[in-house]
Amino acid sequence: MEAGKDKLYCGEHGFMEKGSRRIVCPLDPKHTVCEDKLHTHMLKCNAKEKPKPVYYVENINAGLFLTLFMFILLISMLLLLFILLLFTGLCLDVDEHVLSHSVLHQELKNPKNGDSAHKHLRQQVSSQWAHSVMW
Repeated sequence: MEAGKDKLYCGEHGFMEKGSRRIVCPLDPKHTVCEDKLHTHMLKCNAKEKPKPVYYVENINAGLFLTLFMFILLISMLLLLFILLLFTGLCLDVDEHVLSHSVLHQELKNPKNGDSAHKHLRQQVSSQWAHSVMW
């Protein structure tokens, strides 16, 4: 900075002419301010805390997440326990029915079809045949 007209010091060091001293800003120690202008500086300093919006409530969510998480965990465990108790009381003997069709026999004899293709062919013919019978 250059010193102004009829000034001995630049704007940064102009306080030395008047005899006031510079002090560290109480809000932000990265800059200094003239001691006699401290009150004015405190009103306009960029480091001062901004007012919070009216809807802001400090620590409104503190602890809520953990409480909610524990509640969901407890409900999940109870539900799992209920399902396990229900499952142990069930008899789960499932009958397997593989249906057949004349086209299936031809495709099963085809050497190009491997084990995976045979499995899918049986599934598809069973579901298609069962579907046509039911509807």
